[in-house]
Amino acid sequence: MTTEVKNKALAVQAAVIIGCLKEYDRHRQERTAPMQPRSFPATDWRDRPEAETVAAALEGVLRDPVHTALRLKARDIGWRVFCDGGLTELRQVARLVVEALPDNPHLAERTLNSWWSGIGDTKRGRWPVSTSSATADRRSLAE
Repeated sequence: MTTEVKNKALAVQAAVIIGCLKEYDRHRQERTAPMQPRSFPATDWRDRPEAETVAAALEGVLRDPVHTALRLKARDIGWRVFCDGGLTELRQVARLVVEALPDNPHLAERTLNSWWSGIGDTKRGRWPVSTSSATADRRSLAE
């Protein structure tokens, strides 16, 4: 794949994430009352340890389906970009996203860091996780 084609592909991925972040921000601002958590009835499958992850995901979907769908789409794109080009391309997409959202770059940075937390592997590195400050978030996107 040529560099020009690769850059266009990354720009398309960034555009989808930009759409997700814009919708997430709009959705977040529209919510007036906090969503009440729902609980699942106790069933046999929930008693199994591996079912905890499934149950947590289902509770997230029920609590806020819009946020969960947007987060999962952005995370899926993050993994695809990482698999194609590692952290270098992941950072390139992150920069495109933050540059495209000049009205609220801090929201974009923090949200991407949260949504992409842990993407990677031991060979090529993992997406930086930083919850200490906005400066640390910006640093992880700029590396």
